[in-house]
Amino acid sequence: RWPKGLCVRPCGGWSAGLCFLRAMVEARFEPGTRVTLQGLAARPELNGEVVVVLAPASAEETAQLEATGRAKVSHYPKALSLRVQSLELAPPPDWSRGLPFPISGIVRGAPSVLEVAQAAVVAGEDLGALGRIHELQGAEDLAEALWAFCGRGEVGPAKELPDDFAELVLDTPGHWLYWIGLEQVSHHVIVEACDCTWRIYQASAPRRPQPVAKADEKALATGKGFEEFGGVLLESGGAGRRQRGYRAGAWASWEASDVSSASSSGPPPPDVVELDKDKEVHEELPEELLAARARWAGGRELTREEAAIFLRLIADLKEQARDLALKLKEQTPCSKEDDEVAAEWARQKLEAASGDFTVMPSRPGSPRSGPGYAEASDLWLFSPPDMKPTCDLSLPTTAGFAFMRTFGQLVGEYPDGRCFLALLEFLGWESLEREDGGRVGWTLRARDLRGGGQQR
Repeated sequence: RWPKGLCVRPCGGWSAGLCFLRAMVEARFEPGTRVTLQGLAARPELNGEVVVVLAPASAEETAQLEATGRAKVSHYPKALSLRVQSLELAPPPDWSRGLPFPISGIVRGAPSVLEVAQAAVVAGEDLGALGRIHELQGAEDLAEALWAFCGRGEVGPAKELPDDFAELVLDTPGHWLYWIGLEQVSHHVIVEACDCTWRIYQASAPRRPQPVAKADEKALATGKGFEEFGGVLLESGGAGRRQRGYRAGAWASWEASDVSSASSSGPPPPDVVELDKDKEVHEELPEELLAARARWAGGRELTREEAAIFLRLIADLKEQARDLALKLKEQTPCSKEDDEVAAEWARQKLEAASGDFTVMPSRPGSPRSGPGYAEASDLWLFSPPDMKPTCDLSLPTTAGFAFMRTFGQLVGEYPDGRCFLALLEFLGWESLEREDGGRVGWTLRARDLRGGGQQR
């Protein structure tokens, strides 16, 4: 019986023995199959590495591979063409090899991790942070804590996110931890790659629902989620709001739940999920965000194709952020100044804000036109009520909603107001550098978990 993932051409009327030999020569592994390299005499350092069989890029390449009895496999920086005799089906990934605990157990707050952390604290050892990682609520806090733990306290400078970062994450064999900094959109993600299988770790700082203004009381009383603003229907400041965000442990242990709505005023929402099992907090989620969490959260082991989609979202977000930042700059008092001046203006606004900036609509969508109203054609960003002078900006919904959807598909939450201000704050990030020589804006750190945890 041939293992799953292995395709063998039929041998017609050959005898059983000759059929087996022919099958050994003409065996082909399906694209996406994880295989272990073996018997490579010319490059023995590759033996034992786990790679993925790739689909040929053209009919010509397909014919060439078939004629030579080879398969195309993943490797960074360039794919390899190897004889099929050098490939064997790979075993399941070993996520804990060389580590005291699997990364997923640390982020999830597994009982075994918490017991060791507590015992270390009692013994006076400095492992208390290990038991708190699952409680972290900030994306950067989670990334920094994991990075420091795996590097024995060391957090080296970040490199600029290279254009081929997706290929690096997907095609580098071994067990690696990648910290991808998306500072221009106020987010960070951790990608764990182990023998051509991937896991995603994130956190999203919880924020309270946008405040309800007095003008919204009528909307709340009537159950309407939109109000008039300059003759245009906009989402009201607090109608139907939920607290956004999730802890690292909630993301890592996330599961969809069929919890019914507690509301008796109407039918239950179609999408309800359980985000915090310890506190039994149930929150409504739009279908788009629910799908993102189902796809990336819960410690799911991703295939190469799935991981490629996640990394593509990061690349799309980077491109969208650049365009939106320029549109926002045009509305600032320093629209004619250098990018650094506009970035400093946004930084001062963020530091001076006593509350959150409000995004309307908070989701990518707007109400249908009604009598005497026009459908909203802009995405509005309002500063806190006590900020003087005000900082009210807008974006075309075509660009703003596309950005919100990409962010939501990646993070499982739509961006808040501070995220939009960060677009401006990191305008011109390409020329910025930290005191330690690290880059900012869009960055990458890589740690070899089978190489002593060294940052490369």
